Amino acid sequence: MKIIRALLTGLHLAFPCAVGAAELEGARTPIDQLYAVLVDCLKNADALGLEGRRVKIAPAVAAGYDLPFMAEKILGRHWRELPETDHARWTDAFGRLTVATYAERMTGFTGQSFEVLRVEPSQRGTAVVYTQVVSPKESPIAINYRMRENGDGWRIIDVYLNGTVSELALRRSEYAAVLQRDGFQKLVASIDEKIVAGKIAGEDLPAAPR
Repeated sequence: MKIIRALLTGLHLAFPCAVGAAELEGARTPIDQLYAVLVDCLKNADALGLEGRRVKIAPAVAAGYDLPFMAEKILGRHWRELPETDHARWTDAFGRLTVATYAERMTGFTGQSFEVLRVEPSQRGTAVVYTQVVSPKESPIAINYRMRENGDGWRIIDVYLNGTVSELALRRSEYAAVLQRDGFQKLVASIDEKIVAGKIAGEDLPAAPR
């Protein structure tokens, strides 16, 4: 819990001003674009295969996520202890991890739909895009995105599922233990191994903001 509280405090301090209502509509654009790609991958999952799905999803993740921001926040104090070359290496690894996670979950279309429900202003100049995944005969799954505008448009800085804890907090808590025990090089190597093996999606999913 200390790690989660520290992360949320850091996020609050990172954004100096509120977002006007007129600016919010653009926050949904990266989500709409990401969801269009995910639906295409679901509908063509077998034809694309795992690697093909990764190739299609990678540009949407690069365009929609603020990967450097998230990569830094996940490592916390460990980020400051690493050289610039490892900053780049970690940001790349986190981006590939995100792509691989989506690709492994887009295994086949069974009538799923991705719905953007609304966009609301949030703390420190951020916005939250509220969405849900609807599957036939199943309860909708809430997936919400915290967004910030970084000069190149709105970008995802956190992902939340089902109302408990953010992806940033979850990853930071998980990786802090690995860094403490095994160090940075082994952390990156373990992520690379899981990506190559196609075993990312078995990890616990992140959860949604309060």
